[in-house]
Amino acid sequence: MKETDAASKDRLTRLDKSIAELEEKSRALTQRWQGEKRKLGEAQKLKEELDQRRTELEQRTAARRSRHAPASLPMALFPASRRN
Repeated sequence: MKETDAASKDRLTRLDKSIAELEEKSRALTQRWQGEKRKLGEAQKLKEELDQRRTELEQRTAARRSRHAPASLPMALFPASRRN
C-alpha cells in the first residue's frame, strides 16, 4: 500500500536524504580504509625487505669472520714435544 499523504512524502524525503548521506560516509570510509590498507601492505613489504637484507648482512659478516679467523687445529695433530 503506497502512502501518498504529505507526512508520508516528507518521511520518504528525509529517509532518502539520510540514505544518501550514509552512502557518502560509507564511500569516504571505504576510500580511507583502502588507503590505510595499501600503506600497511607497503610497510609489510619494506619490513620483509629489511629482514632479508639484515639476514644477508649477518651471513656475509659471518663468512668474512670465518675467512679471517685463524684455523683451529686439534692438539692431537701436534707431537707432545712441540706443544710446549
